[in-house]
Amino acid sequence: YPVWNTGLREWSPHLHYSQIARILMRDKFMCQDCGEKDELKLVVHHLKHWDEIPDRLKIQHPSNLKTLCRSCHHHLHMKQKYNLYLEKEKIKNKENK
Repeated sequence: YPVWNTGLREWSPHLHYSQIARILMRDKFMCQDCGEKDELKLVVHHLKHWDEIPDRLKIQHPSNLKTLCRSCHHHLHMKQKYNLYLEKEKIKNKENK
């Protein structure tokens, strides 16, 4: 399922607006990593992703969601991609030995 950008926050069709609102309220409209409070910069992040939790109800559970600002969200995903790259390189290197 695609993610599209409303110009205000990222949205996933699997996450209803009411769920986004509940998570933002729970987290006091604040990035849980850096403390950013500008509502226009906040997104709701899935801690575990679609490939890790195929059950739609579990992936949307509040325990799997947290508020991040766009900057922290971007950095988190870049770090995840880099770690995945390192893992693939490690496997490739073991296969070549």
